[in-house]
Amino acid sequence: MVHCTLIFLLLYACAAGFEIDYSHWVDEQKRHTAELTSVLQGQQTSELELRLLVETGLSNYERLFRIKAAAANADVFYVMSGLWKTPAERFFLWIGGFRPSDVLKDVSNLMHLLLLARFIPHKYKIKDSKA
Repeated sequence: MVHCTLIFLLLYACAAGFEIDYSHWVDEQKRHTAELTSVLQGQQTSELELRLLVETGLSNYERLFRIKAAAANADVFYVMSGLWKTPAERFFLWIGGFRPSDVLKDVSNLMHLLLLARFIPHKYKIKDSKA
């Protein structure tokens, strides 16, 4: 029982850490978006300045993907179904008909096929045709 409690606390700590990192990312993204919008509305903007702002925005998204990957390594179900998702992400998932349970069904089917591929040759003593 203690072992399960420790696992739960570890997962909870990872989720809390992810939410903190994600909220910082959202704040930073809002700042980048506001800065880019104000620059685009200005008359005198150099291509170098725009390029720098776009690269900064892209690097911010790279950071988001690293944060999500680390959280998924800790608890993939939290990442797949969390309320932390942006409205745009929730919208596209809703439009696309994505359900986290569909992923579990697909993984279950793949695991079944892998198990069959591994154990059927041994059960029926099927020999490799290369021999």
